Amino acid sequence: GLPPVHGFPALPQPLRWYLGRIATQFDSELQESVSKDKDTVFLSLRFTENAALMASDGFHPGPEIYTQWAERAAAIVHGRADV
Repeated sequence: GLPPVHGFPALPQPLRWYLGRIATQFDSELQESVSKDKDTVFLSLRFTENAALMASDGFHPGPEIYTQWAERAAAIVHGRADV
């Protein structure tokens, strides 16, 4: 999936492209930083390219995206509970 900002239909181009590019760079740097700490897990916010899953304001994730995010977070927490 695309990074969140690339999929915000409310943001006009080229702003959406520019902010998406910056978000991708931040995402990469965060993932690299997190990988250095064994007690930290990176949770990607890349979900879907389907703009229909965004909230009606075109800026915030819709309920299905929040559900996916929660399921991913729960899987990480559950997987680390035995550590």
